[in-house]
Formats: sequence, C-alpha cells, structure tokens
Amino acid sequence: MGVRGWHERLLLALFVTGSGLGCGEREPGEAGEHGGPMAYAAAAQIAGVVGNREAAVPPMCYTATGGESNPCWTCHTRGVGRTQLDDADLQETYAFSEAALENHWTNLFADRRAFIAGVSDHEILRWVKGDNYAPLRAAMQAMPPAYQGFRPDLELARGFDAEGFAVDGSGWRAVRFHPFPGAFWPSNGSTSDVFVRLPDSFGRAADGTPSREVLRLNFALLEAAIAVEDYGTKRVDREVEPVDERLVAFDLDGDGELRAGTTQIRRLPPR
Repeated sequence: MGVRGWHERLLLALFVTGSGLGCGEREPGEAGEHGGPMAYAAAAQIAGVVGNREAAVPPMCYTATGGESNPCWTCHTRGVGRTQLDDADLQETYAFSEAALENHWTNLFADRRAFIAGVSDHEILRWVKGDNYAPLRAAMQAMPPAYQGFRPDLELARGFDAEGFAVDGSGWRAVRFHPFPGAFWPSNGSTSDVFVRLPDSFGRAADGTPSREVLRLNFALLEAAIAVEDYGTKRVDREVEPVDERLVAFDLDGDGELRAGTTQIRRLPPR
C-alpha cells in the first residue's frame, strides 16, 4: 500500500497503559479474590448487577469546590479551533442525571489512614517499581476465545529504539503527549504511556517490502492530519520528524520541491 490512500479509513490502534498507586493488600500481578477485574465484571454482568450506571462521570466531578475551586474547566470549556463543542456552562451548572446526583465512588470515602501509616517507605517503593504490565499481558493472553476484546501484545520490558519503535517487532510506537490537567498528573500518583501503531500495509513500500521510511512518513501524515484546525480549509502547518516527501510524490511543505528531510507539513496529499 505504501503511502497511497493513507487517509482512506486509517485504522489506528491506540494503546494506553496506566499505573495507579496502591500496595500492601496484594502482590503485583495477583488476581485478588475476584480473579481479576475481567472476571469480576463478567460475574457482575451475569448476575445483572450494575454498580454505577453513571460510571462515565469521574470522581473529580464530585469535588467539593467550596465556591472557590473550579476543576470543571479541564473538561468543560468553550470550543477552540476545530473543536466546536462549547459546554462551559457546565462549570456552573450541576447538570447530572438523577442517578448521577449521588456519588457512587464510595471506595474513595474509606478511611485508609491506619493502612497508610503501616506501609513502610521500602514497601511503597517496591510496589511502585514493580511490573504490573507483564502480568496483565499474560492474563489477557490466556483469556478464553469467547473474549473478543483487545489483548495486549507489546513486550514492554524489551524497550524501544531511538525513534520510539518497540524492539519486539509488534509495530507499536511510543508517543509524546501532554498529561491531562488535574488529578491525572504524575505529581498526583498517575502515570501513563501512550503507544500507537498503524496497519501493516502502512509500513510497506510500493513493492510490498517493509520500509521504516514509509512507516515514519505515514506517522507524520497522521500527526499532521490530527493537527488540522479547520477541516473546511484543511489548513495545517505542522512540524514533524524528517520525512521523504518523494515517497508520496507530493510537495508536503509547499516549497516547490520534492526532497528528503522535510520537517514541515503544510499540505496534505489528495485522496
């Protein structure tokens, strides 16, 4: 496929890993009394139990603002650029459904001061440095065929090369990103990684052979397409990693030449 038809239904897989904070109650990787979150969810589904019908409303939405704090702005704001949604009024209006008026995140109200006092610095450091991804990957790979969801296939421990590509050959690439404001910052104990990969055909030259240059070019085009502010004019001016625009036979930076080492995308190729 090469770079031809790069935006004709770009099948993009996005993989996010996160690390919360907890320790002492069980060793990293242990399933716990419910046999893991998937087994717990399956059992609840079979029993017809829905613990929180408004789980899409996160705990932060129940912050006691005291008339002074305003955490709502991080999600509810005016439209900017191509984002036309303007729901800034929700910063002042408690527009919840009847079910959401009650905070169902009751686990956050447990008094854990005694537990925290009993956790040593050594124990918490051991927990934080522990690997909770490999056990997850192994557990989900062992899921029965009836499970049709995503199964992590990245061997995270093998690392990434200088260009951010996973060395295990899985096709995943690490992505730099800004953490979401508020309670999701690393300073508050929340860390995460974002990896992205494209379909195999997006990393092959016109003759079908694997090509890192073609793959990097398609990643750059994807980045530029996401950065388009106005889909009406398709105006874009995005700095990207050096790519070879000769592979797509299109003047991406608009300088009148087709060359390698292009670092600016100001025009997107036609379909």
